[in-house]
Amino acid sequence: MDSECDIAHFEASSNLFLIYNHDSPRHLAKMDIRFPVRWRQQWRSLTIYIFVAIFVPLALFIGIDQISGGQQRGRHITLLEIVIAILALAVFSCVVSLIIALFMRLASVRVTEDFLEGRNYWGLKKRIPLTDLTTLSRFNSSGINAIVASSSRHGKIYIPIHTENLSDLIDMLGTYLPKQTNGSVR
Repeated sequence: MDSECDIAHFEASSNLFLIYNHDSPRHLAKMDIRFPVRWRQQWRSLTIYIFVAIFVPLALFIGIDQISGGQQRGRHITLLEIVIAILALAVFSCVVSLIIALFMRLASVRVTEDFLEGRNYWGLKKRIPLTDLTTLSRFNSSGINAIVASSSRHGKIYIPIHTENLSDLIDMLGTYLPKQTNGSVR
């Protein structure tokens, strides 16, 4: 590690890297690891979630209406209208989830030697000192799955499940947790 040639060390399997600071007299290792979000997977899962969340209740409502006398009121739905409605719903789901997924792309997590940097629930940038981490817990709401890194004084950072090398990140953060919760993700 003290070699003058060691500017960066790459682990090909996990894309993790350490940057060595050659300005310091002892070439101390500076940790700066970025964990990007796999936004395409997030886009796909959100598209399916939004489509199903809208389609199922809408199909039940229209089906019940048609069975209970919708045809008597002159509102017969044709097969073409059904196909157009399903395609429109699919496009709508795809566009809305793309906007959300592109925003999630900004939710990459960065770990330096002193801080965990990421986004809070509202998407605002947050920094938590690694020594102040208290828990790692699961979060699942409205199709958004995440691991929450909590701090006693600095709030929470939401780490999307579709983060690259998530298990490496959890293992790394687990070393900073207090002993009673070391490495546990509920």
